[in-house]
Amino acid sequence: STILAQETWPGFTSLQFTAFSLCCLVIYAQCFVMFTFRFGGEVKPRIEQASWCIVSVIVVVILLGAPANVRDYLAFIWCGIAFFSTGLYFQWRAWCTRKPQHLLLAICWLVVLVLGVHDSAVALNEWYNFKTLSAFFSPVIILMLGVLLGWKVAEDMRRIDGFNLELQQRV
Repeated sequence: STILAQETWPGFTSLQFTAFSLCCLVIYAQCFVMFTFRFGGEVKPRIEQASWCIVSVIVVVILLGAPANVRDYLAFIWCGIAFFSTGLYFQWRAWCTRKPQHLLLAICWLVVLVLGVHDSAVALNEWYNFKTLSAFFSPVIILMLGVLLGWKVAEDMRRIDGFNLELQQRV
């Protein structure tokens, strides 16, 4: 929407809106990390705490009005580290567990990684926006994630139903 918008939101200057968008992107990257770890069945409290501290510092720097190049590079570097390291880690995690859900998410994240590398190259080389591919593949990734989450909900519902039957038999 920020690419297509012709005006900023009411009450925002263009610089404030850019800072807000960068903060949302940094927080989104952190949510990506947490979702991936939790979906993989892992809880990494130290990594989560450290990454939330980094996110908090970056958001504060952005909101305090750091120069545009500083805040852009901070956000870009953090998001790159978060997306690429988590995506690569989950490729390994899915290979180790070989669970179908993990493998499907690993495929999604592999597509995201490839698109991220391509679109980052486009952005860094200042190519035109029409050469980015994320917008074309986003619906496919969203569909795959919807199937994946629906599968997870159905599996949890079956497990709960089995637990309820076992509980009734024992009572």
